[in-house]
Amino acid sequence: MKIIDRRSHLPLYAQLKEILLEGVNAGVYPPGSSLPPEMMLANQFGLSRATVRQAFKDLEYEGYISRVQGRGTIVIREKS
Repeated sequence: MKIIDRRSHLPLYAQLKEILLEGVNAGVYPPGSSLPPEMMLANQFGLSRATVRQAFKDLEYEGYISRVQGRGTIVIREKS
């Protein structure tokens, strides 16, 4: 598993976004599956929920995931 590099020039949310995209492309999170909850990712990577939320927001904007209240964050397509 990748780790977040706090000394990197990339923002933390962008690093998390790339880690999640790698998981999608590697089949860890295939289309139709759910991503882990915000709190679980925040605890796993030592980030705030706001940072995780920003990564999810970017992934949703780019069309990789769909966030449904009460259902979670669903992967809808792989990176092309």
